[in-house]
Order: sequence, then structure tokens, then C-alpha cells
Amino acid sequence: MSIFRTKYHWAWFFGFLIFLFLCPFFISNYVASIFNATGIAIIASLGVQVVLGYCGQITLGQAAFLGVGAYSWTLLAVKLHFPPLLAIPAAGLITAVIGVVFAIPSARIKGFYLAVSTLAAHIIIIHCITHLTSLTGGATNGLMGPVVRIGGISLISDRQKLYFIMPIVVIMVYLVTNLIRTRFGRAFIAIRDNDLAAEVMGINVFLYKVIAFAICSFCAGVAGSLWAISSRLIHPEQFTLMDSIWYIAIIIIGGMGSIMGIIFGTVSMQLLREFIIIFAPFLSKWVPSMSEALSAAFTAFLFGFIIAIFLIFEPRGLNHRWVILKIKYRLWPFPH
Repeated sequence: MSIFRTKYHWAWFFGFLIFLFLCPFFISNYVASIFNATGIAIIASLGVQVVLGYCGQITLGQAAFLGVGAYSWTLLAVKLHFPPLLAIPAAGLITAVIGVVFAIPSARIKGFYLAVSTLAAHIIIIHCITHLTSLTGGATNGLMGPVVRIGGISLISDRQKLYFIMPIVVIMVYLVTNLIRTRFGRAFIAIRDNDLAAEVMGINVFLYKVIAFAICSFCAGVAGSLWAISSRLIHPEQFTLMDSIWYIAIIIIGGMGSIMGIIFGTVSMQLLREFIIIFAPFLSKWVPSMSEALSAAFTAFLFGFIIAIFLIFEPRGLNHRWVILKIKYRLWPFPH
């Protein structure tokens, strides 16, 4: 049951931490920005994994809660002068409270109606962010966050921000991994597998669904805080419904009910996104009849095509392939 069962696991883990510490010295700001975006997406996807992969509920409002976290962190840091590190969990708690407000009615319904209720949460939150101009700046100006200073050092470049963001990513992955190993995680899995049987066994299904949504919102709040630190200027258009669908796609590609699947799915989707950004202009040049709008549509088509391929041929995601590879390695030279 241990996360790291052998000395080799610990060696790989510490080697990975050393890599994260040293890589800012050898990468450009552009690559560091990709690392930061990947780390933020991992934290946001952790919340979706808790709700969708472990508790069996669906959410289409994660991007909106990400926006709540971003605006909460910025307002706490600018208006109330919270320290940057203290403002992150505070923004997460604020987002979790708002998530509970929407979870209480949503936890009583299932299926299509649950998806619609979370979609309504996204629309309501983005509408409030857009029209509360005195707090958020609205859709015209947005909101400018402060420059984070740690120990007298200003985090201006993406490589500097990488040292701030990645430790929080590692901590959040560790916390959620251990959360799933507690009675809360076992209750979530029981509800996912059969909510009626879970209720017969004495599990308060409604309460645990609300807790799952609260954890999901807290992760979104932390990810939104890091997004505000990374981009500084935040705007309602940065938190779209397509981003919420993108987080669900990460779960599908990486593997439902797996923390490693989050990492595999996020890294794969981020690499695919960067490949499309680089490849799309060349595609429009190679095919003269293809306009820029058509090449942008090709992006959405490719995302949808890859999701469909995984749903048909590998519904358990990349993590399942990783588990099979580890089993073959342990049994080598006698794989069977």
C-alpha cells in the first residue's frame, strides 16, 4: 500500500525533484511557461479526478472555479495585503465554500441533470465575475495582480515562478494521493461503484458528494491562485467552458481513478496543444485552400479525435498502459 515501495522508487522520486530544481537553469522562459501551465493544469485536474474519477460525478464548472480562485487570490493580495503563500489556501477555502453552495443542490441529482447544474454554475460564476466591475474590473479591464516577492526576490520571469509553482504542485499531488487512501477516498469509490449499496452500508452519500465537490473546488482555487501568479493579468475570457471540457479530456486520456493518470494526461495534452500551435501555421501554408479559421477548427477536431480514439481503444487511459509496462518489467524475463 506504500506509495514508494522500494529504494528504486525513492531514488526515482528524489531524482525527479532534483530535475525540477535544476531545469530552470537550462530552459528558456517559454519552456518554463509551459511547465507552469502544466503544473497548474495538474492541480485543477486533481479536483476533477476526485469528483469524476473517484466519486463518479461529473462537473463542467471547473474553469469557473479556477476563475474564483484567481480573483480571490488577487483581491486578497491587493486589497487585504495577504502574504502570497497565505493567500493561496485562503483563496482555495473561499472557492471551496462557493463550490459547496452549488454542490448542495447538485449532489441530489444524477447524470444529465448533474451536468446541466454544473454548467449553470459555470454560467452564473462567469456572469458575476463579468458584471461585478467594482471588484473584478469586468470584461473590459480585468484585474492586475501584484508581483510576488519571496525573501526579497521578485518573481518576474517564468523561470523564477517555476520555483514557486512546482513545489505547490508536488504538495497538492501528495495530499490528494493520501486523501484517496483515507476513509473519505474509500467512501468516494463506493459511491462511484454503486451509490445505493454505499448508502445501505451506512455511507452518507449526499454528505460525501458535497465533500468531493468541496475538494474539487479547493483544488480549483489553488490552481487559480497559481494562474494569477503566473499571468498577473486575469480576465473572464481566460476561464471558458472549453477549459472545463479540457480537464475532463485529461482524465479520459490519462485514466479515470488514477493520480498518475492525471500527470500522464496533462503532460500529453499540453504537448499536443504546443504541437498544434506550432504545426497549425505550417498547415495553412502547405494547404493554400485552408484558411486560419479552418486550421483553428482542425485543432478542435484533433482534440476530439484523440479523445474518441482513447474511449474506443484504451478507455482506461495511459495509466493502464503504464501499469502493464511495470508488471512486464517486474516479471521479466518471464512475462506472461
